[in-house]
Amino acid sequence: GKSFKNMGAALDFGMTYRINNMFGVAASVLDLGFIRWNHNCERTYGTVDEANPNYHDGNLVFNGILQDVMEQYSGESESALDVVHKFFPIEKTNIKSYTSVLAARFLVEGYCNLGKHHRLSALFQGRIVNKQFIPSFTVAWNGNFLNYFDLCVSYTVAQRSYTNLGLGVGFNLKIFHLYVVTDNIFGFINSKSIQRAILNANNANVQVG
Repeated sequence: GKSFKNMGAALDFGMTYRINNMFGVAASVLDLGFIRWNHNCERTYGTVDEANPNYHDGNLVFNGILQDVMEQYSGESESALDVVHKFFPIEKTNIKSYTSVLAARFLVEGYCNLGKHHRLSALFQGRIVNKQFIPSFTVAWNGNFLNYFDLCVSYTVAQRSYTNLGLGVGFNLKIFHLYVVTDNIFGFINSKSIQRAILNANNANVQVG
């Protein structure tokens, strides 16, 4: 079917070395691979319209979308992307097949076990995006309570951003392990709605499983 027309491959490498019962280190390389795009290949670009108030001297000026504008369209069957299209006309053209490289990640971690149920860790990771190396550094504490409840608190410095406080919770239900974690909880706390949080946050990541 069409689901298998854009094929790719990737490799993950990793190793862990336990120095003793208290200390250990780990390193890994993730998403080292590519995707060959053969189906629905398109190039998206914006058209410059000097009559559009968001354009000035050939440059795009975007200061966000006011909440009353978002509420104006919230009752209609339009997505947030459709609302953005009303402000910035976007054109699409078909192109030939091409190959793109995945955003590979490199991770180096050191950890310290504080008893059986608590761990301190420090993680350095770098991601390669468009031939640019983007580093970040994270320190974290993980705790396990009653063998059923997990709690994680982290702090990350990335791309000159210094207010990335992360929080994660997990529930160990024997057969299933449910969790939710974010590395930028302030991006959601400081906003009145999820829509504003997504539009205003510079970096945000939420994982659920």
